[in-house]
Amino acid sequence: LNLCRSIGLDLLVKNELYSNNVNRVKNRKSLAVLISKKVEDWNANELINSLHLKFVPVAKINTIEDVFNDPKAQSLILEEQINGVNTKRVKTVVFK
Repeated sequence: LNLCRSIGLDLLVKNELYSNNVNRVKNRKSLAVLISKKVEDWNANELINSLHLKFVPVAKINTIEDVFNDPKAQSLILEEQINGVNTKRVKTVVFK
């Protein structure tokens, strides 16, 4: 309910096709299409903030590029020369 209201799909709350969990599961594909189309109109950060205000669990999924642009991730990149070849790898053990 909070998700639909937050993104402007108030009408879905009263729609019999999505009125309970059993119906939402039965109509999952059409529900996913409706929500996806509506979410496309949002800026990711604005959407996340709006959903957090309504206590809807949400998180951004970063691209690989976004992940490795993060300074914390930069510290996980190993650059070394192996048999005369420059290599870059990601540390596999990050906990001390």
